[in-house]
Amino acid sequence: MTPEQFRRRFTASCPPVPEDLDIEYPVFLALPGEVLDALQVREADRALLRDVGLPRDAPPFLTFEYGLVPLPVLDPRLGPVCAPFRALGHDGAGNVISVDARDGRVVLHDHDREMLEVFVNSSVLQLAAALCLYQEGRKDGLTTFLEELAAVDLKAAGIGTFWRGHASP
Repeated sequence: MTPEQFRRRFTASCPPVPEDLDIEYPVFLALPGEVLDALQVREADRALLRDVGLPRDAPPFLTFEYGLVPLPVLDPRLGPVCAPFRALGHDGAGNVISVDARDGRVVLHDHDREMLEVFVNSSVLQLAAALCLYQEGRKDGLTTFLEELAAVDLKAAGIGTFWRGHASP
């Protein structure tokens, strides 16, 4: 999926915004190339973040607005263990979602469990696909979401992952 295909697919799956509301939805937040230099990710992931970005808001209660800030800068208490992680955003409970600068995997840091890493996706591009699948799946009650997710990112559909915990409506 190219960055523009992601933008079109995600946008097409969003509920319509009533005409009397003066808001733009969805809003995508692209990142400048120099911010991406610290990441050891595939060019496809880099292109998505640079050319389109992630949506500022996406179900299930996700916000992507941190711009790859190193976790210890976001919260100095996190220390060197979290140094390789760059914050993408957070979930509705305040848990940080980040990308590992060493290998590009996406994880959630559960603040209620001492920043335990919960696997989200194997890459940013696979995160983008999962966001589309989740948004599209809401229309049918997410009945085939995990099966479709497994075809894109098998590990993300596994037990104990972020998506497994959000697979029911």
